[in-house]
Amino acid sequence: MKVAAELSTVIGLHLGRQLVKNGSRSKYISWGFGLGSRILVMTIVNLYVLPSVYNMPMEATIGLLPLIGVFNALQGAITIGLGYFLYEAVRSRLPQWAA
Repeated sequence: MKVAAELSTVIGLHLGRQLVKNGSRSKYISWGFGLGSRILVMTIVNLYVLPSVYNMPMEATIGLLPLIGVFNALQGAITIGLGYFLYEAVRSRLPQWAA
């Protein structure tokens, strides 16, 4: 499930960056796409995994989805924020590597 979460976040960031290449808010739009895709994909994954793998009743799974969505939004924001912070630190110290 971790692979699905991180991969959906990265793909969402990439799609957001491709849709809005220039502009002062392109970073925030791509962040929104990254968070949105993570929440959507992980909701679908949890709808499948929780009942089939952990034998959780579907009613309980559906009841947990808002909490799982909030968790994924917070975790995605932390991941994107720290990743961007590290990218900027590397880019300022090694400008020839950052294209």
